[in-house]
Amino acid sequence: MKHISMNVNLKIYKDMARHGAPYTMDGVHYFNHGDMVEIVVKSCLGFEARKDGNARFDSASDIMEMRASVKSARATLTSAQIGNDFNSILNAYFCAVHSTTWIYARVDDGICDMYIMDAREFRAFVNRFGYYCNARNVIRLKDDNKKMTLYFKIRAH
Repeated sequence: MKHISMNVNLKIYKDMARHGAPYTMDGVHYFNHGDMVEIVVKSCLGFEARKDGNARFDSASDIMEMRASVKSARATLTSAQIGNDFNSILNAYFCAVHSTTWIYARVDDGICDMYIMDAREFRAFVNRFGYYCNARNVIRLKDDNKKMTLYFKIRAH
């Protein structure tokens, strides 16, 4: 696992009156937390800072040039209905996923911390910090916490 920390070169505004999608760069287009993190990661890595829409996990990646999927706190592994419990969803996801690289990112105080993982590392991360959301029949990642920070500190270089 590799750790990269970069300054965010985008002006991001958070409109607390907008629920669900409070982040904007231009005051016209608003994004949820995951979309905002994806845009910031793309910008930090030298790609066009835009959200491409929701591509299927089995046919595209968030950053196609890297075959990379970008994830952040409370992210959904995939919204596709591919199983009926944690293990069946996880197994089906890794059998079909297009991405070969995963970037878990945090954006805070003008800094973007990115943890770049291969499939083995990301699967271990999901096993540790993912949970089955029965109401939506999906796997979600937990919110950032001290255990996650320690996990990254021990494994990343």
